[in-house]
Amino acid sequence: MESKLTQADNWIIRTKLSPPRASAGEFARHQLLQMVTGSGDVRLTMVHAPAGYGKTTFLKQWHDYLLGNDSAASWLSLDEEERSARRFFNYLVAALKSAGVGCDSLENLLSRGTGIPPSSSLAALTVNALQDFGRNLVLFFDDYHLIAEASVDEYFQKVVERLPDNVELVVSSRSRPDLRVENLRYRGEVREISVADLSFSVAEMKSLIDLDLAPDDLRRLWRKTEGWPLVCRMIDSLYRSKSISVEGLDEFSGRSSDFATYVTEQVFSSLSEDERQFLLHTSISGRFSGDLASLLCPGIDGWSILDNFRRNDFFLVSLDAEGRWYRYHHLFREYLYETLRRRVGSEINVLHNKAAVWLFDAGLIQEAIEQALKAGAHRMAADMIETQGGWRLIYQDRLGWLQGVLERIDKSFLAEFPRLFLAELVLLVKSGRPVQAMNLAEEISAKTAEYQEWGGEPLAKELLTEFELVRRLFLEDYVDRPIGPGTLTFMQNSLDSLRDDDILKALIHDAMTAAHADAGELDKAEGHLDEAEVVLNHCGYHYEIIYILFHRANVCMERARLHQAADVLQRAESIGSRYFDADSDVIANVASFKADLAFMQNRLGDAGRLVGSALDLVQGRDGWFDLYAKAYSTAASLARVTTGMTSAVAVLNEARETAHRRCLPRLETLSNLLELKLLLLDGNVSEANETARHIGLDDLANVRSSTANRSVFLPDRAAIVLARLRLALNEPRAASRVLRRLMVPLERQGRLRLLVEVWLLMAGTMARLGNNRACGEYLDKAVHACVLEGHTRPFVDEGEMLSSVLKVDDSECRTSTRSRFERTFLANVADAIRLEQLARGAADRFGLSRKEHEVVVQLAKGLTNRQIAAALYVSEDTVKYRLKKLFRKWDVRSRQSAVRYAREKSLLS
Repeated sequence: MESKLTQADNWIIRTKLSPPRASAGEFARHQLLQMVTGSGDVRLTMVHAPAGYGKTTFLKQWHDYLLGNDSAASWLSLDEEERSARRFFNYLVAALKSAGVGCDSLENLLSRGTGIPPSSSLAALTVNALQDFGRNLVLFFDDYHLIAEASVDEYFQKVVERLPDNVELVVSSRSRPDLRVENLRYRGEVREISVADLSFSVAEMKSLIDLDLAPDDLRRLWRKTEGWPLVCRMIDSLYRSKSISVEGLDEFSGRSSDFATYVTEQVFSSLSEDERQFLLHTSISGRFSGDLASLLCPGIDGWSILDNFRRNDFFLVSLDAEGRWYRYHHLFREYLYETLRRRVGSEINVLHNKAAVWLFDAGLIQEAIEQALKAGAHRMAADMIETQGGWRLIYQDRLGWLQGVLERIDKSFLAEFPRLFLAELVLLVKSGRPVQAMNLAEEISAKTAEYQEWGGEPLAKELLTEFELVRRLFLEDYVDRPIGPGTLTFMQNSLDSLRDDDILKALIHDAMTAAHADAGELDKAEGHLDEAEVVLNHCGYHYEIIYILFHRANVCMERARLHQAADVLQRAESIGSRYFDADSDVIANVASFKADLAFMQNRLGDAGRLVGSALDLVQGRDGWFDLYAKAYSTAASLARVTTGMTSAVAVLNEARETAHRRCLPRLETLSNLLELKLLLLDGNVSEANETARHIGLDDLANVRSSTANRSVFLPDRAAIVLARLRLALNEPRAASRVLRRLMVPLERQGRLRLLVEVWLLMAGTMARLGNNRACGEYLDKAVHACVLEGHTRPFVDEGEMLSSVLKVDDSECRTSTRSRFERTFLANVADAIRLEQLARGAADRFGLSRKEHEVVVQLAKGLTNRQIAAALYVSEDTVKYRLKKLFRKWDVRSRQSAVRYAREKSLLS
């Protein structure tokens, strides 16, 4: 027989025995409910978090779920009246009785005398009553933090230890309940739900706040709120009442009146004066410890208050496993800082100054400089940057941070702090303004007797070395000035004289790698790469490691070691995604290199996706000639294949604009050469011949490297284009002379990327001259160099010429001497050439774009739209759009009809 509340219980406030009424628009916490209702071995669930995290709302949903599934539940909302132990136990009995638990023995014990019976007796009777109840039961105690009676804690301790299997105890609190349940915890019988669990996920926040936000904006809003349910509800309410717009979301902060009023009433008003001072003064810093708190709050034991707040879940986020450093919830900190600013006014700068000095001495350089800037102490900030190495901080993975700091520091301090000035120069270069950097350098040079003095004093020897290195490694390299013997000698002498300066050694090895690679000296380049990696792995500077990996990938690609290059780029991408933002220069640079690699292997979908995501970023940010050469060459070559020559020329015009803007004359020349090559691949010989005369192709191809300019990058490529033009003009002997002159140095240097193109052109030349044996030998060399690496694109580019070479090859019966892998490789090349020719024919005869033709080819394989999208690296919607256009062009109504039409028109084979 279930017990009910009796007439004697009239003093009970019955609304405390059930959850509060649901509020309008209450958000269902499905994931949390799944977590708590899916486990049957838990005795105690502790839900603890600061105000506004939806503890009561969640427990109410859990309670309602149990009742809706024919389970028993008991509820007790606690308040300050239950600080009296007797009052608490009387309410406890009422709560149990309301759920049907027989409590006669417990009630009789409480009715004897005026004192409180021993907690052991109360616990025993409670456990027996729950055991006799028999059914599964969950006991909810909301706002447990309002209980301040040791006897109640002791009672709960004993009850939890002896709870029957059919009962679970749930307590919610603003602080972690002081229940010693470690034995139960080790057995997996205790569940804790804290701030991390109660915070809304990005998906939950999106469901609650019905805003049409882009994914990046949504994530930014989540970072601001950190999923704090109170704040999410507040923003939702303001938006629904039109008090805030989507555009105004960034303006919501800890200073917003609704938020400030809530925190003042719910949190701040209940604290002691020392606790309030602690909160206000420590809010000036993004992170703080007990020691910093003691400095900022004289006379207060910072660690004692911090430990108390930590135990009570007081809007603190621990920043380390040792419990030394903490921060506040972002919005709570904004509230605190605004309150402090209003109370102390300009005296807040004194606190910032104190924090700056203390943080700097503790080795927290970024936080220290931020505090100095907030105090308006620009000289202090500049001096701190100078002390830490100025421009060197860029290579200690602090580029973005230093850039932001220098934008805020008074530029007059550049003339006082030489390393700060060097930082300004390097950052100008890396932000895409090398000409401005050169102008600034010349201006300061005139004022300092060519950097021989600074502030009227002779510049120290080590600083002179740094100035010269920055000038040679950044200003000259980024504006594409050739590295001459003087710079090489200077760099080698600097290496010999450096001892433990890891940054300078790594940068010099980096520069010498680029210089030797540019001269075609790949063995020397790899030697410097090995040295640079040893140095950088020792000091762990990820930013420069990635640039070394770029150089290594480039050398691998020049040697046509494509699998090795892919491994190197995967390592660079892994480091980049771990330490840098998704839209950073580093990530875009990795994508540019990977796009070039994908194009070499004729993975056009990959190449297009990669270069498309990278090109906009690399055009306006940190870039150098080799990077631009890869990005624009890949984009233009891909454009010719996929959408036609007009698109390719548009890409090359962008490259020329970048060349003018960034003062990169070689990039303009390369763009001219590439346009000429693409015209020839497109079969437009007359226009190509005119372009060759216009750009002076013969002169470009006949340039020889010298001590003044060791670069072979352009001359070698110009010579190959010249040979291609001679062949197109039916001058095979002239083409042969140019190619033979190139082969010797390329073979000696192991530069297979260009050598494969030379061998293929020689095969075509020998076929024209009737030397079938030599034709086959050159083809074999090219195949042997590429077959294991999947280096397919040079073969596909040759198109019709290679088709004629393969016919000659077949007539000589050379196929029998090749391995199975080589025969398969050539068969795949022939298929790729045929598909490109079909796509071009389809465009000419049937009005199809190459992309539409790709869809038709995949459609004929019987793939679904989703499978086609995956194969072509496009969205499913894009596939549907292309099919719709295709059906309209061909006037067909089904996939089968489209495939049948394509076969009839010989578009698939």
